[in-house]
Amino acid sequence: MKFSFRKIAATLLMTLMLILTLSVSGIISVPAFADCEVKGGINSALDPECSKGTGQASELTGDGGLIGVIINTMLFIIGILCVVMIIFAGIRYVTSTGDKNKVDAAKNTIVYAVVGLVVAIIAYALVNWVFHIFD
Repeated sequence: MKFSFRKIAATLLMTLMLILTLSVSGIISVPAFADCEVKGGINSALDPECSKGTGQASELTGDGGLIGVIINTMLFIIGILCVVMIIFAGIRYVTSTGDKNKVDAAKNTIVYAVVGLVVAIIAYALVNWVFHIFD
């Protein structure tokens, strides 16, 4: 039984996409349970803390905000994918048996994965910088 790297990479990609879909749907579809005192009347119901559920972000942006959490999670996943691709390319490089085309393909994969990792790190820094400027 021969496993091709394409099948393994496709299976890994589909698994990561499934995990990402399930994790994002879990972040977005968190139910909001209002925790208000009925005794306070309309004034307590209009309190911003009243309409926020337990464990939910009070802001969309800023520290712990929903947008920041989503962006940081996606950048973390991109970083993991880059590291996985570097490992995958290293395996391809080792198993190339001196074939010039396979060696070049593995080197290109390593270069593109490192470039992707650098872009992800720069994107992470830029996003956090912009959030802190407008905070």
